Amino acid sequence: MSEQEENVESEKLAEDIRQIKEMGSVTLPDAKHVIHCLNIIGQVEGHYILPAQNKTTKYEHIIPALVAIEQDRSIEGLVIILNTVGGDVEAGLAIAELIASMKTPTVSMVVGGGHSIGVPLAVCDNSAIKPERFRELMMSTGELVMDVGSVIDGEQAVKEGLIDRLGGLSEAIDCLYDMIENSSEKEKAENVSDNNRPL
Repeated sequence: MSEQEENVESEKLAEDIRQIKEMGSVTLPDAKHVIHCLNIIGQVEGHYILPAQNKTTKYEHIIPALVAIEQDRSIEGLVIILNTVGGDVEAGLAIAELIASMKTPTVSMVVGGGHSIGVPLAVCDNSAIKPERFRELMMSTGELVMDVGSVIDGEQAVKEGLIDRLGGLSEAIDCLYDMIENSSEKEKAENVSDNNRPL
């Protein structure tokens, strides 16, 4: 490897490390498919700055990251790792709406709990739960001492239709790979049908 190639590799590694430290995200180009990993952890910080001792994810970092991921043609998929206690509802809803509107195949994985705005971030537009049932779970007053809502575990979340399935990181990556491959096949089929249109 030449000195110039080593410098380029060194700069790329430094950028990857900066991206992980500052944004909690990384893109690995040497995998089966190029996917981007984006973390949303702690409280979603939005319109108000939270105390320094709080672990936060700043929405002003996440929103431009989503825009960059959506327009980067080398990124084939997005995995979002969520471990959040909620936070700014307006900021969380803005992030959820952007995620739901992306064409980039996306899988969300909840690690630990998903509280408050963490639920819409996890499921965006893809939940099978009936709106009435969701409201019923959300407005329950008998379970939580200091708040309204329900505590449900992963198995119950699947039964309710809130999430698709249980699994770990490997299953999330496999699911994302399947989505990417199905998306590519669909795109190829659409291109073939476009090419067969009479002029």
